[in-house]
Amino acid sequence: MASFKGDAAPFESVRPDLEACLRSQYIAAKKGGKKVRAWIAITTAAAFLAALLIVGVRGELRWRKFVQELNAQPGLAVTAAHKR
Repeated sequence: MASFKGDAAPFESVRPDLEACLRSQYIAAKKGGKKVRAWIAITTAAAFLAALLIVGVRGELRWRKFVQELNAQPGLAVTAAHKR
């Protein structure tokens, strides 16, 4: 190979063997890509809804704690409490 000058004539006798080395095989594309994207979308939506639920519950718990602490103050009586 060190003395190769670009002339391919000496390799003509081994051409079939060399061509056999150039075989290609292709694998069909997987069709599961849409399923994966659908599961990602469902999981993202579920996580978003769970986050909204957690934020809502935490807000409600904070409001109730505030009303309880306000009602526990001497001289105050909470008869009704509404969020607005």
